[in-house]
Amino acid sequence: EKLGEYIQHFDVCTMPYVVDDYTKYIYPGKMHEYLASGRPVVSTPIQSVEEFRNVINIASGSQEWSNALEFSLSEEENAPARRAERQRAAREYDWDPLVEKIARNIAGRLGLEDLPASGVGADRVLTQSS
Repeated sequence: EKLGEYIQHFDVCTMPYVVDDYTKYIYPGKMHEYLASGRPVVSTPIQSVEEFRNVINIASGSQEWSNALEFSLSEEENAPARRAERQRAAREYDWDPLVEKIARNIAGRLGLEDLPASGVGADRVLTQSS
């Protein structure tokens, strides 16, 4: 229940996954929570993290992890602009824009082009077509 509150106390958020057949197919939900905090993030190079290289430090092996953690504690990586960049990346994966994108895709395939721009009422447009 209170686990989400702990991130505010992290200096660096880590995702030290073992790279194997299992982690090849995972998508860490905590990645977006970490990015939303604005804190630096270090992860092993799992496939789902690769597209976030611009906001997540990716490391393999102990020396790369050591370097990535040290860099994550730097002033440069903790500058307001870097924190904002990570938070912008997280916002792209917020539920509201994702649901709106899905609703627009479904509405488009159903021939419903009048989905409200704000996403408000999207549930009514889709319900009316059922």
